[in-house]
Amino acid sequence: MTTRPLLIAATLAATLWLAACDREPESTAPPASPAADASATAQSAAEKLSEDQRLAAFFEEVFERNVAQSPEFQARLGRKTADYGKWDDYSEAWAVQEHEQVQADLARLRSEFDFASLGPDAQLSYRIFEYNQQRALEMFPWRHHRYAVSQMNNHAGDLPTFLQNIHRVDTREDAEAYVSRLAGVDTVMQQVVEQLRLGEAAGVIPPRMVYPRVLPAAENMLKGAPFEEAADDGVVLADFRA
Repeated sequence: MTTRPLLIAATLAATLWLAACDREPESTAPPASPAADASATAQSAAEKLSEDQRLAAFFEEVFERNVAQSPEFQARLGRKTADYGKWDDYSEAWAVQEHEQVQADLARLRSEFDFASLGPDAQLSYRIFEYNQQRALEMFPWRHHRYAVSQMNNHAGDLPTFLQNIHRVDTREDAEAYVSRLAGVDTVMQQVVEQLRLGEAAGVIPPRMVYPRVLPAAENMLKGAPFEEAADDGVVLADFRA
């Protein structure tokens, strides 16, 4: 989330007017010259722009950190990094660590930036970021009260779809990263099972109608070569050959 540096003349004029009202009257002081007024306005505008830029840099820092922690997001952005052969971390330990990061980001926002010194666009971005962080913190205690698997969220089908549509293979290294992701599927599915069990412990179990919709997707991944002899290539192998 970034902001555009804008100079809002009305806000600056109001700021200068309020500052003038707060000063003690000085009968001996000469009236301010137009050049002095222009200089003060330029200085105030520069300070506002600087605060907006600082906030934009903070948002950029948080965004890039989040990207660096998500191999799948990197691939969706078209970035081929050292993590190109990895999946995201779906473990409970990572959920707790991410929660702590959100707490720290919100604390930094409120302690490092003066809301009143920001321009209107920057203030809007501040409030949106603040709202999103607060919402994430409020939702954290209820993270196991959503279905870890459903017909709309099914890792058994989502992972192969990611390999087909997101993981581009342009070089030998890309193909090796594809195989590395296949090797990492077992870990991802173990983490999904962990989330299922935590949800079950909280009394949250997908309704019966979900199972006929999600189980076939998993079973389809095990049809064809290399899982069956004398059969056509399975979904993943066919994609890899292509």
